[in-house]
Amino acid sequence: MWLFRGTQDATVSRPVVEALERFYRYFVPERSVVVVNDQPAGHAMVTEDFGNECRGTGSPFINDCDYDAAGELLKHIHGRLKPALDSPSGTLVEFDQREFAGGDAYAISMADTGYAYVPRACAAARCRVHVAFHGCRQSVESVGDAFVRHAGYNRWADPNAMIVLYPQTISRSVWWPGAGFVFNPQGCWDWWGYTGPDYHTKSGRQIQAVRRMLERLAQPR
Repeated sequence: MWLFRGTQDATVSRPVVEALERFYRYFVPERSVVVVNDQPAGHAMVTEDFGNECRGTGSPFINDCDYDAAGELLKHIHGRLKPALDSPSGTLVEFDQREFAGGDAYAISMADTGYAYVPRACAAARCRVHVAFHGCRQSVESVGDAFVRHAGYNRWADPNAMIVLYPQTISRSVWWPGAGFVFNPQGCWDWWGYTGPDYHTKSGRQIQAVRRMLERLAQPR
């Protein structure tokens, strides 16, 4: 678990992150949890050299803080990695999310289109996969390709044979026949139950959709 909260973040308070840290420590060894809370960042994904002023909070919610959050996160999860590249040379692939969401991505506030960054080496060899979930108001619908291109993950993907999967949500706050009413005006992933009471489990509809994407990536070519 790698938890980050900027000292200038007025959206998520420090006690919330501290409570999340305590929760995770019930289930994993002490060394498995890293908490970063000393960067002067607003509510955003922070990078070394792309985005808004570090202390700000605003679209696309990517801040230039001279700090490589994606790199630190990936190294904590995956272990020793080769240095990142300044200019990624892989391909950003679009794919249809509907087949992974039971044919109706809109019903669970997911976009019809998702993205995956595929390094050149992964076109002909086995690669690991990292799933990068965007934040609220940070999907392609809201910020274009800012997150899928500039959150910092792709720089590490090429030298480390890593596909980065970028599933996508959409904002939804209307009644839809057969799908009911979903209140998700900021295009968040379901962290409070708008897709059903099992949203936080392996049976959650969005989690199942992403799992199907991973299963497709794991299939032999």
